[in-house]
Amino acid sequence: MIKKVLITLLVLGLGTYFVAAITLFNRSSDDSICQEVSLSISDSVRAGFIGSIEIEKILREKNLYPIGKRVKDINLQEIEKTLKQNPFISTVTCYRSATDKICIEATQRIPVLRVMTEGANCYLDGNGHIMPATNSTPAHLVIVTGSGNADWVKKYLLPLGRMIQGDEFWNNMIEQINVTPEGGIELVPRVGDHVVYLGLPVNFDDKLYRLRLFYEKGLSKIGWNKYSRINLEFSNQIICTKK
Repeated sequence: MIKKVLITLLVLGLGTYFVAAITLFNRSSDDSICQEVSLSISDSVRAGFIGSIEIEKILREKNLYPIGKRVKDINLQEIEKTLKQNPFISTVTCYRSATDKICIEATQRIPVLRVMTEGANCYLDGNGHIMPATNSTPAHLVIVTGSGNADWVKKYLLPLGRMIQGDEFWNNMIEQINVTPEGGIELVPRVGDHVVYLGLPVNFDDKLYRLRLFYEKGLSKIGWNKYSRINLEFSNQIICTKK
């Protein structure tokens, strides 16, 4: 009987100790000062619009940068909300590690088109999100010129931009999309001295399929500079204009 009582008292004592220890640890941790922030930004190679320096600047301007603050005063949700307002950031996750380090993980928006038309100067990502123009353009990013504003480009040319970026052949081949005043679409390739006319912005998959066949089975054999204009406006035919 005495043995059972001693065991019970021992269990209760250990339980009280662990509860007190956990409570003390949490209180001590919450009162501690944040000494370290980990910033992780994915897709920097593909986009490169925003880096850790810019993120730190954004948070300092809003008095949200964690360094020097008590851990319990750091608002993780507010940090996420603030960073998500940046047009170049797609997603943000902010959390506290077991060592009181604040971790911020962000992903950038990946542009598929650089719009430089008469009515717009911006980027469009694959979801149609409009991003402001910057001084530098990522390599192999197709430039849209000519007529049309950002909404028109988003509605009619975003599917073409996604197709070009998602295909290694076209991503290496096409450097410019030009919109004529009538709404026709012209492609300017990186190889050859010609312009490809697609007509109205419809049936891009069929037109690019026919163009690729013509490139691989035609121009690769007779020469890339033989024609000045390749017209794929009409189905089942390719009209070429010699120089």
